[in-house]
Amino acid sequence: FCYNLFVMKKLFVLSLLLLFACARNVRKPIGELTNNTVDFPRLLNELTDLPLLAERPEFPYSFAQASSYDRRTTNPYDKTETNWFGNADAGQYIRIEKINGTNEYVMMDAAGPGAVVRIWSANPKAVIKIYFDGTNEPSIEMPMSEMLGGTNEFFPIPISHISARGWNSYMPLPYKKHCKISTTQKDCYYHIGYRTYEIGTDVETYSKKIAKENINLINKTAEKLKNPETVPYFINIDHMVDFSADLNLDAVYKYNSEPKTPGRIYSFICNVFATNLTEVLRDCLLEIYFDNNDEPYVSAPLGAFFGTAPGRNIFRSLPLGVLNNGEMYCHWTMPFKDNFKLRISNYSDERIFIKGNIIFSKEKWQDGSRYFHAKWNDFPDMPTRPFFDMTFLKFYGKGALVGCMMSINNHSHRWWGEGDEKIFIDNEYFPSVFGTGSEDFFGYAWGDTTLFSHAYHNQARVDNKDWFGNTCNSRFMIIDNIPFENSLQFDMEMWTHVATTVDVASVVYWYSDENR
Repeated sequence: FCYNLFVMKKLFVLSLLLLFACARNVRKPIGELTNNTVDFPRLLNELTDLPLLAERPEFPYSFAQASSYDRRTTNPYDKTETNWFGNADAGQYIRIEKINGTNEYVMMDAAGPGAVVRIWSANPKAVIKIYFDGTNEPSIEMPMSEMLGGTNEFFPIPISHISARGWNSYMPLPYKKHCKISTTQKDCYYHIGYRTYEIGTDVETYSKKIAKENINLINKTAEKLKNPETVPYFINIDHMVDFSADLNLDAVYKYNSEPKTPGRIYSFICNVFATNLTEVLRDCLLEIYFDNNDEPYVSAPLGAFFGTAPGRNIFRSLPLGVLNNGEMYCHWTMPFKDNFKLRISNYSDERIFIKGNIIFSKEKWQDGSRYFHAKWNDFPDMPTRPFFDMTFLKFYGKGALVGCMMSINNHSHRWWGEGDEKIFIDNEYFPSVFGTGSEDFFGYAWGDTTLFSHAYHNQARVDNKDWFGNTCNSRFMIIDNIPFENSLQFDMEMWTHVATTVDVASVVYWYSDENR
């Protein structure tokens, strides 16, 4: 029976290869799509175009997040609850403006050219107003819950959606000169992620007219994101390597591509059969090497790399997921100049069986191509007092942060996730991205224990409604990726409601320009 399923799956993949083969050379460089202008269709394309992340952006930009973080937080060296670990994260604004007799609480005020690429809230109760390019009248004015909840035709599900009481919108909103966003709500929790392009970049400002003209593209994009594991790409496929192996303790499955043959990995699928699957997925090590480097670019437990830990938890996102039949898939694009090596090492206590395939192409390395990385971190049995920051990634070089998986084993029956993400870009003193709670970073809210799956973020495992035991969260930053020029440090606060101990593990995903 298992063999027949494998054959059926192989036939399905081969049919996809034929489809891709018919599309060879159809994919155009992004610059040919919109005549060298950053406009709404170009940004909509970025919602689903994973291969684009493997290239330096044609129009460089920086990223920042406006949020309602505790404004007492000013000094990284003052490790107290009234400063660096402050937790009064609602109702914090840039300023209050009185317009036509109504208080408007300004959440974001940024000079352009730029684009808003993510808006999140835990409690959108009032009206959101978005002013573009210095106008006195808002270009967008609607109930915030309508924009973030997916009930407006121009902000449809799942581009905008609710996940475990977290309200999210990834609808891109470009602007040429300036953007100001305010709300009439006094006590809002919010994040607004936005890009700022280099001065002189031609950006076409969003308008309702432009949204109407592109309503078919909006709806097509939304349909793609409803089934993120099947999103098609116009790519060149030259090779599909099927593999299967029995691995005893300390045995290694190895695949080496042909030397001096540049290309890109587009898909990696793996299924594991074992008696104690949870332990095996933790104790099997995945490593991927590029271009004869001695150090792996990818190094993580097999399950954790695919975004599931501990054990095999079902979810479906754009770059990673676990299907109902147990297959774990990876759609991150991984370019290489010369060759790649993939290793799966069995360090568990039992014999296992693995099978799957690797799909890659023969393509020239482009001037703007970037290397893919994934790094696992382990923070076992940590006391949660005093409060502290876990460093998930500290990287020196140029690149872009594109995602994170975090699993936690909580040893108490109280909420563990008040901690904020703090992302320092290019050696800055205060982080450009400062959050309002760990669950908020992952797109939900209020410590909700509901399982959810989305193209960009997931809660794939929760053991108990009172937060005791294991939780697995992930977020994949596609249009909201964070570029950096020389360094990036990604910290997450550990902030629990009671003194306890926790076990935390994370995998961070990023691209870099350097061969390192």
